[in-house]
Amino acid sequence: MLGATLALGSAVAAPPAWAETSSEVRAQADKEHARLEELSEQMAQNRAELDECDRQIDDLAEQSIELQGTLIEDRGSLAHMVSTTYRWGAPSIADIALSSKTLDEFVSRLYYAQKVTEWETQCVEQLKDDKEQLTEQMNHIEEARTERRRVAEELDAAYEEVSQTVDALMARAATLEQQEREAEEARLAKIAKQAEAERKRKAAEAEKADAERIAREEAAELARKTQAQEEAEAGATGAEEPNAQQEEPAQQGDAQDQGDASAQEPAPEPEPEPEPEPEPEPAEPEPAQEETDTSAAGDWIECIASAYTIADNDPPGTTATASGIPLDESVPTVALPMSISPARFYGMKIQIEYMGMTIIATITDCGDMDGGNRGLDLTPAIFQAFGASTADEWGLRTVRYRFL
Repeated sequence: MLGATLALGSAVAAPPAWAETSSEVRAQADKEHARLEELSEQMAQNRAELDECDRQIDDLAEQSIELQGTLIEDRGSLAHMVSTTYRWGAPSIADIALSSKTLDEFVSRLYYAQKVTEWETQCVEQLKDDKEQLTEQMNHIEEARTERRRVAEELDAAYEEVSQTVDALMARAATLEQQEREAEEARLAKIAKQAEAERKRKAAEAEKADAERIAREEAAELARKTQAQEEAEAGATGAEEPNAQQEEPAQQGDAQDQGDASAQEPAPEPEPEPEPEPEPEPAEPEPAQEETDTSAAGDWIECIASAYTIADNDPPGTTATASGIPLDESVPTVALPMSISPARFYGMKIQIEYMGMTIIATITDCGDMDGGNRGLDLTPAIFQAFGASTADEWGLRTVRYRFL
């Protein structure tokens, strides 16, 4: 036990190196606390052994008192015997023989005389042995008690050292936890700041895209009005040309009348009139190119596109749409995310491109679309044209689109 105690004391002599994180420091503190509990157990055991030494010393003290009483009595008896022997002399064999009347009496007296001598010798030897044994036991127990006290002092010192180590580790862990909390708060604040900057950037891009779209719409409207005005002017010019041709014969008749009145004068030969250029035939009206004319289209935008049908419409199984135009799975239409306020886009055309294929569709509906993380929701006429037979088969795919 003493060796284990000394080994433990040397083990806690060197303080542990600081760990990097609060959790590692607390783990080290838990290990030191376990050592502290082990030292407490050893201290309790050492106190019990010290108490046992004290008890044994008390027992030996009682035995010493009893032995001292026995020594006093034995010393009194021996002193009486010595005094009697000194006063009367020790009986010799001749005295025993002369004082004995018979042989049996002589043998009996001689036996008792020898026993008395042996008893006296044994008493002296026993007293001597008892005293030496008592002294030896007292010395042994006193050494054991001295050793227990020394071990107790070592355990107290080791306990104090480990206690200080545990307190230092706990303080270090608290400091690291505070630093880690501050670092985490700073990290979250940075993330929030970046998210706010990203939100503002997206809002600015959306505002810019809206402004560009409005500008494109205004430009397209102006182009349509200009084209309509040019067509109207061209039609008016074509109506005036027949009236001019009708006026030419009348002017020729007047010239002929004037020629008859002055027949005597030779009329100059009329210069050959240039043949009128053939009027261009009115061009046949071309079919409307609204679905393919992309001259005023905007920039291409890449997004994630999902798909939906009448079966999973909202409400399910109905043809209701946000624009009021019934959902027709054979007509290419799309839905925009509600996060961009899509009401202003209803009825507009949109050009969608996927894997080299392009489809012109109409915007008629809107949806949540994972909070705006998806850009389009395609109807069956579109995703089937792109090669998917069902909405589940289409899933989520990346497409490009632009407003027309």
